[in-house]
Amino acid sequence: MTEAARVIVGVMDSVLRRRLIALASSVTAVETAEALTGYDALALALESIPDLMVLSAQLSGMDGFAVCHNVRATEGYADVPIMLLGRSETSHHKYQAFYVGATDYMSVPLDYEEFSLRVRVHLRAQIRRFSGPTILDGFGLRLDANTLTLTVSDAAPVSLTRSEFAILRVLLESAGNPVSTDALLNKGLRKPAKTGNPQIVHTHIKNLRKKLEPGPNSPRRLFRSSAGYFLQEASRTFNPEHKDFDTPRNRPFLQE
Repeated sequence: MTEAARVIVGVMDSVLRRRLIALASSVTAVETAEALTGYDALALALESIPDLMVLSAQLSGMDGFAVCHNVRATEGYADVPIMLLGRSETSHHKYQAFYVGATDYMSVPLDYEEFSLRVRVHLRAQIRRFSGPTILDGFGLRLDANTLTLTVSDAAPVSLTRSEFAILRVLLESAGNPVSTDALLNKGLRKPAKTGNPQIVHTHIKNLRKKLEPGPNSPRRLFRSSAGYFLQEASRTFNPEHKDFDTPRNRPFLQE
């Protein structure tokens, strides 16, 4: 159950849309969001940063060119691969696609083998994550990306949701340095910068503490400082680098 690539397919033709989803899924694990209009495609993109967008230039309401332009104008979306599909063989449409920020352009009817190869190129970063290390260790914790489980010391593995896994992975990769709520929303949950609800993170942290702490209200591993959340070895009780370190000894722990 490794992390899936988030792909938005904005194509009105249902047969073509299903074929594109199947081809993308053959390249790597894919979590697909389908859009029938340009407005739907843009809303889906702004809900959570995708790994790839495949858009028809002829989408209704807001065409693919306008969707691409709006996505590129959003902070944090500069590197999202966007493929535009058009029925025109003229250079004008291709030029327009790149002017509005498209990463790629293909003419319809598609060469499906070529489409699959291009998807693989655009999802290269995601494929590296998919094929990279699946076990993360640190602070007496072990994360398994294949099973989405957490092992604390020698206890039996416990299951995590994808969001819990993503947040805990970011915290492990930070090597004990505080990670802000905004960073957890963006890097972990892939929410656009400064748009996510911090309460989402606080709720996931609360649930994570139940799974990795012997007493969730008296944390020994997962803490919060004024700079953000961070992990420490369970045996340690104080880190002078974190002056606002939340412990029962210092003050009541912040309750989210």
